[in-house]
Amino acid sequence: VWVSAATHVVGDRRHRITTHRIYECIQGHSGRTAFPEVDAAYWREVEATQRWKMFDRLRTVPTVHASPLTVELSPGARCNAWFVTGVAADQLTVSMIDGTTTVYSKTLSMARRNTQSWSDYFFGSFDPVRIALDDGMPMIATAMIRFEFTSSTGTVSVGKCMVGRSVSLGSTEVGADLDAENYSQITRSDIDGTVTNLVQRRNVPRNAMTVWFDPDDVDILLSVRESLAATPAMWSAMGNRRDNPYFSSLSVFGFYERFRITADGLTAGRLSLEIKEL
Repeated sequence: VWVSAATHVVGDRRHRITTHRIYECIQGHSGRTAFPEVDAAYWREVEATQRWKMFDRLRTVPTVHASPLTVELSPGARCNAWFVTGVAADQLTVSMIDGTTTVYSKTLSMARRNTQSWSDYFFGSFDPVRIALDDGMPMIATAMIRFEFTSSTGTVSVGKCMVGRSVSLGSTEVGADLDAENYSQITRSDIDGTVTNLVQRRNVPRNAMTVWFDPDDVDILLSVRESLAATPAMWSAMGNRRDNPYFSSLSVFGFYERFRITADGLTAGRLSLEIKEL
């Protein structure tokens, strides 16, 4: 824990109880009383603390905990939707409790096995379902929302866990593009083009799609575009249809790079979306 006026050397890491953040000393000092979050010459922010990593919208470091992991949130506002991403667990149960009454409960399996042959059916491994969401909770401002993650392997991992309000942008047109930006580095010889070094890094999904909407909703779309400028959010082209094979690939926690509205007429409007994962 960070302590005011203490002595620190370069590389020391301390966390602030108030901000739930971890900071690293970048310049040795003694006797300073300024908080690390406002003392940039001496401290740099590293990440959220373990408990709060899953709520950090600007970073992709998961919370890892022994199974079971129970998370209880009291939003203090009316929320009808929840989502989790980056999940490594066997099962997830989400409940909304108002006082002593459970007014909503949903249990989901977070493991699947894609089989293309009889051999896969009998001997194939199970892969984690990393995304889940739903927008069917009753909107009760005083309710508590409980997430219970369980796993037979002993630990669970949660990248993001958030609640809020859902907004329908319209109907996604068939033909969405599932693209990705490859941040791996490939070094080739200047002489014959032979690969001399490969540095593998993650692919960042980028989805492009067309959405058709009711022209009466154009002001809602404009409001969404304004409020989510450079702001990560969950975008799901398939809604909460987990049975659709494109559900996971078309559900992205990220930000929009294109949000272009075309006034095609009085019967339908066209929205061109490009979403990039955080």
